[in-house]
Amino acid sequence: MEFGNVSFHIILAIIYVLSAAVFVALSGTAEGLLSPRILLSALVGVTAAAHILYIIFIFLISLFSKKIKSHAKHAFSIGGILTLVAGYYWGSNIDSAREAESKRRGELILAEVKRYKDANGSCPKSLETLEAFSNGIPEPTIHNSSYRYWVSDDGRCTIDFFGPLFISCSRNTEDADWYCD
Repeated sequence: MEFGNVSFHIILAIIYVLSAAVFVALSGTAEGLLSPRILLSALVGVTAAAHILYIIFIFLISLFSKKIKSHAKHAFSIGGILTLVAGYYWGSNIDSAREAESKRRGELILAEVKRYKDANGSCPKSLETLEAFSNGIPEPTIHNSSYRYWVSDDGRCTIDFFGPLFISCSRNTEDADWYCD
């Protein structure tokens, strides 16, 4: 199977399409540093970038060559690469939407915590002690994540959650916005 062979380009296109599907399927999940999406993106992304450079190089060479070659075999690869880019874009949008909804739910929790703190002068010991959560504490919309709650030494009531691609978002009752890193 040589690099210029049509079947090679079809196989690469299939790999790109499958990678896009896996990236989208795993989107919106709290992941660690060895996330399958990060590993997949690094490996397939570098391969796709090298492949794009190869296609550009072959096209430029053919412009200055006396032989006119058909580049139809590259259409499979280009289609696969476009699908890969679309999958990365779609997956990133899923991540952003779930992170935003998780922040919105977290703000509801913080509002109850602040209400408790204003009424009692201190943060609740745990979220379970709040009456508003007698039916359960809301969960982030990010898979494999949950809200963690603690009281800092300076008396700030804080919650955080793990987001996609190993970020963590936190906010306390004194902050105006979420801090994600």
